[in-house]
Formats: sequence, C-alpha cells, structure tokens
Amino acid sequence: MTDRIGNVTRQRHGQIATQAKELIAQVAKEQFALGDMALEIEPMRTVGGSMPMSSPALASP
Repeated sequence: MTDRIGNVTRQRHGQIATQAKELIAQVAKEQFALGDMALEIEPMRTVGGSMPMSSPALASP
C-alpha cells in the first residue's frame, strides 16, 4: 500500500479534498445569494411572461 496519492501524501490529499469541498460549498452559497438579489430586483414573471397562454394573441386561428 502506497503512502502517496499522485504527488502528495494521503494526509495532504485529504486536506486538499476537504478544502476543495469547502470552496465548492462557498461558491454554491454565493450563487444562491446572488440569485436572491437578482430576484429582488427583477421578480420572476408568471408563466407565459407578458403573453400568458390565455392571451388571444397566442390562441390558435
């Protein structure tokens, strides 16, 4: 059994993996925060946007 994974020790590999997971979680948290801010500025529209399905402009001829 080897004490290395690639060019690093098993211990260092574990440290790198843990830090990478923390960074990924931080990025996801920030993306959600940014999305929440965007929705505050411009809320989502109802289904169909400015021309919902019940709109006569979209009715079949």
